Formats: sequence, C-alpha cells, structure tokens
Amino acid sequence: SDDDDADDDDKKPPPKPPARKASGSPGGREKAADAVKRKSKEADEIRLQKVPHAGKYRAWRLSAIQAIAAKSGRPAEAVTFLSQAYAPDATLESLASCSHDFISLDYKIATAVLQASEGMTDLHLSLLLMAEQAIEKGKLLTGRQALWVVAKDAATAANRGALYAFKDLQAVKLAGLANLGSFLTNFKATLAGCKPPISDDI
Repeated sequence: SDDDDADDDDKKPPPKPPARKASGSPGGREKAADAVKRKSKEADEIRLQKVPHAGKYRAWRLSAIQAIAAKSGRPAEAVTFLSQAYAPDATLESLASCSHDFISLDYKIATAVLQASEGMTDLHLSLLLMAEQAIEKGKLLTGRQALWVVAKDAATAANRGALYAFKDLQAVKLAGLANLGSFLTNFKATLAGCKPPISDDI
C-alpha cells in the first residue's frame, strides 16, 4: 500500500555526499609541486654591480651573493652553493663542476661576473683568458670559479696596498728626542691614512 511504501522510504538511509579528492592525493601533490616550481623559477639573467677596487670588495661580495640568491629561485640553497667559492680550501678545480640543479645558475653567474669586471682591466682580461681556455677544452668557465678569481684578485690588491702603507710608515723618521712629539703626530697621521689598515702581522 501507499502507507507501506512511505514507511519504507523513511527507513532508507540518506544519500551519501560526493567524495572529495584528498589534498594528499597524487594529483593534489603534483599541482602543489607545480605551483611551487612556478613561484621559485630561476631568473633568465643575473646582473651584478661593477666590481670595485679592493677597499670596497667586501660590500660588493655581499651584494653579489644577495642578488644571485634572490634570482636563483632557491635563496637558502643558493647561499650554501655560493659559499663554497669562498671556502679556504676552494680551488679552480673544485669549483669546475656542480650538481645538476645549479648548472644553469652557475653559468649565468659567470656571464654576470664577466660583465661586472669590465671596468677592472687586468681582472677582466684574466677572466676572459680563463673563459677562452675552458672553451678550448670543451667546457665553460663557471660562476663560482669567476667569483673565486675576483676574491683572489681583491685579496692580492689589499695585501699590496698594505705593503705600500707599511713603507710609508717606515719613511716617518725621528729626528732626535726633541722632535718626539712631531714624530708621533706624523706617525699617527700616516697610520690613520693607511688603506687598508695595517695588520699586526706585517
């Protein structure tokens, strides 16, 4: 009867809602990975400030690391990658290769350093020669190699400047005890003008 049919309808369980795809499903993870990849895309080009003289090299190096890391798409990993160029035991050979993840970034850095060194004639020629020698061997100059060369050039220039400053100090003579005050004044003035400052090791 109609009443019996109505009672049967009341006893039926309510329909289940449509199943939702779990956020942790393969499809969801792939979409999330694609979104992260798009967001952390490596820049097509890297530009650096012109390489300065030794006195301003430290600031340039910090600025270069910041700029490269920001363009890498993986800043934290890039800083670790770049720091290897400044390790005490780093050599041109140890910096000649890197993991597949950083190959393109490494070559972009080399191009950027070559362009940034154009105002430093000797340094720029050294880098060009290294790049040419690498190409002759079927390879390319890497960015970390270029950064290593810039660091060594700056250290050499700084040491040379310290040596010249030391010679200036040696030229300050004491002409008798009566002139001790004048000697100390000249010595302190010469010492204050040394760029870079005289190290205790000299």
